[in-house]
Amino acid sequence: YVIINMHGDGYNSIDGGWFLVNGEDQDMIREKYEAVWKQIAERFAKYDEHLIFESMNEESDGTYDGDPNKEYYANLNQYNQIFVDTVRGTGEKNTHRWLLVPGWNTNIEYTIGDYGFEMPTDEKCSAGESRMMVSVHYYDPWDYCGIEDLKTILWGEYGDNLIEVNGFPKMNKAKWGDESYLDDLFSRMQEKFVKNDIPVIIGEYGCIDKSSAYADFAGQIQGNRAYWDGYVAGKAASMGMIPVYWDNGFNGVYGFGLFDRNTYEQTQPEIISTILKAVKNKDPKAGLDTVVENKVEKTDDAHAYIGIQTEVYTFRNTCSDAKYGKDTDYFNTLIKWGEDDQIIDTGAKFTDATISADGTYTVSVDGYDFSSDSSKLNMLFVSTDFAFNNTLKVSDVVVKCDDQEIPIDKPLVMADDQGNFYMELVNIYNTDLAALDYTMPKNSFSVTFTIEGMDSVLAA
Repeated sequence: YVIINMHGDGYNSIDGGWFLVNGEDQDMIREKYEAVWKQIAERFAKYDEHLIFESMNEESDGTYDGDPNKEYYANLNQYNQIFVDTVRGTGEKNTHRWLLVPGWNTNIEYTIGDYGFEMPTDEKCSAGESRMMVSVHYYDPWDYCGIEDLKTILWGEYGDNLIEVNGFPKMNKAKWGDESYLDDLFSRMQEKFVKNDIPVIIGEYGCIDKSSAYADFAGQIQGNRAYWDGYVAGKAASMGMIPVYWDNGFNGVYGFGLFDRNTYEQTQPEIISTILKAVKNKDPKAGLDTVVENKVEKTDDAHAYIGIQTEVYTFRNTCSDAKYGKDTDYFNTLIKWGEDDQIIDTGAKFTDATISADGTYTVSVDGYDFSSDSSKLNMLFVSTDFAFNNTLKVSDVVVKCDDQEIPIDKPLVMADDQGNFYMELVNIYNTDLAALDYTMPKNSFSVTFTIEGMDSVLAA
């Protein structure tokens, strides 16, 4: 089955967003929305029942700290009705195709509660019945499922067991949104829709990979993730609703991915099997005994590399950059752009570090007058080729610009987009990072740091 929806045009946070419940010109929005769905419906009119149309995705006014605005919710209801009437009016198999409509932000509470949601009518359906379904998403509790930090890594009964058996701190467990919360929400959805012959699709659910929090217990954290995924899927199936997992194609730290889309392999087979078991048996607790092997692999070689970018884009990129990164010929070149984007080797040299144990290390770039063409940095960072985990501790960080030494009290340490350890010192694109007071050097930048916890990374 395939679901086609309008995805992202209604986000206030995206430049060019036009499909806005809070937009000023609602006549224009409705006219454009109708035209879009008319074209989509006509293009796919001959496709059979394996194709479903969904009117929109997570439509709201972009605020999340209060109840929906009634006027804006009325606009959303009008959009859903326009969608249904437009699709039905294009003929062929669209006259009886199943159609999917959401409420405010595709949020369960705002769809089942007294906030303003209205099911559109389906009088033009040629099947002799309404063929409307309700779409909702589920990512609760968000601090466990979606927030990209390693504080809340446990959930529900599985998390309680990890606290009791493995001694995880209680502070690591989500403080709300447990099994009873989900049970109540899904029961109310069943009462409002399923028991009134309105099918429900949970079009997105999932929780991100936080297994890097504790390298020695990554398998247990993934097991808890499998339990959450299985609980949602199993509870939905037991109540006659269809769960659809949100795989965003990204595996590793903070990824939702269950598959590698390049190799077609399952990256999280235990989670997949738990979901299938939970749905087949309509058993929310199918994953309570799920065991995930600890897959953290240690390495014989660990390295740190200085990365830099000036305001005129003289740079060395991150390890993972496909065009200029570690696996390319450019990685050991401080690049400067010439005319017509010609790549110029500045002649500067890099000194990287091989990290063989806990200790103090220095990475640097020297042999170039950085002050000659730039007054400031865009970025300064340390990238590595070893996996990030929460047991690694960094201290005594000093940035040196020629002879000027600048201690850094709280460097920003995180996982990069490959899941590797990464330390950020300057980033004009990151407003959360404190500004660095420095003078552009005439010869060199260096970063000295002390790292502890490497026994979780290095093979014995």
